Amino acid sequence: MIKRNLNNIIVLIPLIVLLILTGCRIQPKTPPLDRVLTILNNVREGYNKEDMDQFCNDFSDIMYTRGFTKNVYLDITQDLKKKLGEWESEIYHGEENGVYTWRVKFQKGRTKLILVLDNNLQVTGLWFR
Repeated sequence: MIKRNLNNIIVLIPLIVLLILTGCRIQPKTPPLDRVLTILNNVREGYNKEDMDQFCNDFSDIMYTRGFTKNVYLDITQDLKKKLGEWESEIYHGEENGVYTWRVKFQKGRTKLILVLDNNLQVTGLWFR
C-alpha cells in the first residue's frame, strides 16, 4: 500500500511541476500607454457626442482614403448608435504589434473594438466587431 501511494506521488509531482511552469509563462496584460487611452477617449467621446472632429482627432491620413471623410464616419457612427446606443464602458483586452483590443459595453449590447496605431500613435485602423 505504501509503495502504491509512493508511485502515485511520484506521478503527481512532475504533473504539478508542469502545471506550475505552464502557469508561469502566462504574461499579465500591460496597461495601454496614457497616449493610447487619450486616443480611446477621443473616439469614445466623439462617438457619444457625434463630434467627428473629436472622433477623428488622432486619425492618420490613411483613414481618409477610399472615400472616407468625417461625414462618412458620422454616418457610420449614427448607424452604430441606432443599433447599440451610447458607449458606456470598456474593458481592455491587450495589445499586440500596435493592435489594441477592448470589449465595449453599449446601452444595447457589447462589441469588440479593434484600434490599430502606427509608430507615431496615430489611428490607422478602427473596427467595431
